[in-house]
Amino acid sequence: MQRLIVVATLKSPHGVKGECKLFSHSGEINHLKELTAAILRFNGHERQIEIEHVRGTGKNPIAKIKGLDSPEAVKELGGAEILVERDKASKLSQGEYYIADLVGCRISVSETTRGVVVSVWENSASDLLETKLTDGRVVHIPMIDQFIAEVDIPQKCIHLVDEWILQ
Repeated sequence: MQRLIVVATLKSPHGVKGECKLFSHSGEINHLKELTAAILRFNGHERQIEIEHVRGTGKNPIAKIKGLDSPEAVKELGGAEILVERDKASKLSQGEYYIADLVGCRISVSETTRGVVVSVWENSASDLLETKLTDGRVVHIPMIDQFIAEVDIPQKCIHLVDEWILQ
């Protein structure tokens, strides 16, 4: 399992003092309000950051990161990801998974590996597992109970209900 989890993305400047709007990937913000340090990943580079405060409600809180003191500085980092240690990320409920844990999982039907999850597309109806099948095709599997029989994160395997889902 990956040690670091992406918890938020910098969206845009807020005000004139270097605050920024965040997008919370979990939809929760209480864990973000407790952060004092994190890793900022932008264009493949990572660096340690200090978080002065996070405020607001909803999926888009406002944050102040030490050293970002103008709207221009924030704008340059639009799209940067905030990563934290797994224990500082939002706690999972039953049936919830970190995207980082789903990527790389084998997709199986009746104990036969049929492919590997290469990415997860967040969608309003349900997340989609972008899966490269062993025959080279790429399919998108909705992450819903009608299609998914079991998710076994320790074994890195997602079992499907039936073969037809891969057509």
